[in-house]
Amino acid sequence: MTRFLTACSAVALAFTAFGFAPLNVAATPAIPTLDHVFVIVMENHSYGEIIGSGAAPYINGLLGQSALATNYVAVSHPSLPNYLALSGASTFNITSDCTTCWVNASNLGDRVESAGKSWKGYMESMPSTCFVGDSYPYVQKHDPFIYFNNIRTNTSRCQSHVVPYTQLGTDLKSASTTPSFGWITPNMCNDMHDCSVAQGDVWLEQQVPAILNSAAFKTQKSLLAITWDEDDGSASNQVPLLLLGNGVQPNHASAVAYNHYGLLHTIESSLGLATLNSTDAGAATLNDLFSASAPSCTLTITTLQSQSTADFTAAVSDTCAASVFHIGQFNQTLNQGWFSGTDVPATTSNGVWTGTASLHGYPGTTYLLKTRATSGGATGSWTSSATTSVASTATFSRPFKGIYTIDAYGGVSADASAPLATSAYWGGWAIAKAGRALPGSFPQSGAVLDAYGGLHTYGAPFSISGAPYWKGWSIARDFAFLPGGTGGYVLDAFGGLHPFAINGNALPPAVTGASYWGGLDVARKVVIFSDGTGGFVMDAFGGLHPFGIGGPRPAVPTGAPYWSGWQIARDVVLIPGTHAGYVLDGYGGLHPFSGAPKLTSSAYWGGWDIARGLWLLPGSSLSAGGGYLLDGYGGVHQFGNAAALSNSAYFPGHDIARNLAGY
Repeated sequence: MTRFLTACSAVALAFTAFGFAPLNVAATPAIPTLDHVFVIVMENHSYGEIIGSGAAPYINGLLGQSALATNYVAVSHPSLPNYLALSGASTFNITSDCTTCWVNASNLGDRVESAGKSWKGYMESMPSTCFVGDSYPYVQKHDPFIYFNNIRTNTSRCQSHVVPYTQLGTDLKSASTTPSFGWITPNMCNDMHDCSVAQGDVWLEQQVPAILNSAAFKTQKSLLAITWDEDDGSASNQVPLLLLGNGVQPNHASAVAYNHYGLLHTIESSLGLATLNSTDAGAATLNDLFSASAPSCTLTITTLQSQSTADFTAAVSDTCAASVFHIGQFNQTLNQGWFSGTDVPATTSNGVWTGTASLHGYPGTTYLLKTRATSGGATGSWTSSATTSVASTATFSRPFKGIYTIDAYGGVSADASAPLATSAYWGGWAIAKAGRALPGSFPQSGAVLDAYGGLHTYGAPFSISGAPYWKGWSIARDFAFLPGGTGGYVLDAFGGLHPFAINGNALPPAVTGASYWGGLDVARKVVIFSDGTGGFVMDAFGGLHPFGIGGPRPAVPTGAPYWSGWQIARDVVLIPGTHAGYVLDGYGGLHPFSGAPKLTSSAYWGGWDIARGLWLLPGSSLSAGGGYLLDGYGGVHQFGNAAALSNSAYFPGHDIARNLAGY
C-alpha cells in the first residue's frame, strides 16, 4: 500500500547545498504544537461496548497506532450538553436535546478565528450549509455550532463554517485548504445512535483513512480524536477516546482520569488558543496520551545533489543514541508524497550513530528527502528538507524500471522502486480488482480498476475516457492497456471487453471473436499481445480464449492448462513479443503455454490457495526469462533468472494483495 508519512514530535534538520547541516533542537512539551486537529464524535456507547468488541474490528484495529484513554468520561446526559461542553466549555445548564435553546456565549470557533486560524464543522447528511432544524438522518442536537448565536445569526460566517460532510473531501485535497480545526458529526445511523456498532465501525473504516492519508497529515503536524458523546445512560458515563497522529504514543493505554473538557483544553493548547473559561482552563490536558519528548540531539543527512543512477543512497547520523532512522521521500516533479522510504537500523562508533538508506527514483525527477530518528523509545518529528535530482541520463541497476504491488483497497506500494501516489484509496473497502502500468509512461503511470469498472490513475497524471461503469454492480474483473498506451479494454465477469481511450485518443475498436458467458461469472484476466493485434481472456478454470483487435481472432494457444470445474486459475502473463506465456494457479504453480520455457519458482504452497499474481521481467524471451510471483499477503517471490527483491510491501495475515504492475 502506498505508505504516506505522519508527523510526530521533536527532532529537526537543516540542509546545506551538498547535503545537510546539523541543527541542535530542544525538547518539545508533552502537548505538541499542531497545525490541524480533527474530532469525530460518535454516539451513545460505553467504553466496554466498543473496546474489545467483535462488532468493532476497525476501531480495535486502530489501537496499535493510537493512544487510548481508558478512564475518559462524558460530562452529562443526554447528547446536546456533551456537544456543547466539547465546543463551548459548558453545558449552559441545558439538560435536554432541545432545538431552540440558543446559547449566547463564546465558543471554540471564536478562539480559533481570534488566533488567525480556520475551522469547519462537517455534518453528515446536513441538507445545506448552516441548516437549522432536523432533516433525518441529520439532527441538530449533534451540531453544537448551530446553537451559538454569534455563529447561527451571522449568515455568511455560519455558511462558511458549518457545512455538509461532503465538503470534507474537497478540503482535504491540500494542507492549505484543510482547516486548523475540524469537527465531524456522522449522521444518526453512522454515528451508532440509530444503527449498530458494526455499522459505525464500517463507516469509520471507510472515512478515517482519507483523513490520515491527507496532505495535512502527511506533510504537517496533525491529530485525530475519535470519541463518543455519552455512554448508554449509566451514571459512570465512561466512553472511549482514541488519539491518532502527531506525538501520540502508539499502542498506549492511559488510565489517567480525563473528560470532554480535558479534550477541549488539549485542542486549545495544541493550536495555541486561549481557553474559554475556568472550566476548560482547569481541566487536565491529555498529556499522558502523548509521547515523551525526544532528546535534544544533532541529526544530519547527506546525499548528492545530482544522482547518476536511479538507485541512490542517503547517509544519516546523530549523536543521541538513535536505534532507527526513518527516511521520507517527496516527488517534487509530480508533486506527490510524502512517502515512507525506508527504516534504517542505526550502528554506533565513537559516540555517533549512523545508517545508510537505499532509495529509488526516476530519471529526470527531483525528490525531497527528510528524516527522523527513534531514540530511547521516543520518535522525533519529521524535519525540513532539501532536494536531490536524478539525472535524465541516470541508469537503472536492475532489469526493470519499477514494480508495484496493488492491494485490495487501491494502494500502490513500491517494491524496490521509486514511490508513486494513487488517485483513489478505499481504506478497509476491498474494492480494487487490478492495477496495470501504462506502456510508455515515464515516470511510470498506471491505473487501478475498481469492482464497478471505474479506472483510477496512479503516478504521472493522464486522462481516461469511454470506460464502462456499472454503479452498484460488482462485475469488473480486469483490464489491459494497448501496447502504445492509447487505450485499452475492461473485462467484465461474463467475458465482455469494453474499450476505453487514453489522453483524448480515439476509442479502440470492438474486439472480434471473443468468448462470452452471459450470466456466468467465470472471466478473470485479460492480456494483450505486444503487437496489439489481439489477446487472451483467461477463465477461472485456466482456459485461454483468444480475441482479435482490428482483425481476425488469433489462434488458440497450445499446451495451456485447464482445470475443468475447478476455479483455481489466478493470473496469466505473456512473454514480450510473443503469444506465449504462463498461467498461475492458486497454489503458485507456473504453467507454460505455446512454447514458453519451463521456469523454476522459489515458492509453491500445495493445497493453500494464496498465489495471486505474476509479473515477467521485460527482458524475458522464449529462451530464458524470469519474474516475480505475488502471494496474497504481499510476499514477492522470484522465479526463473530474476533476483530476489528487498523492501517489498507485506501485509501479514491479510489476504489483500491483488497483482503486480510495472515495466
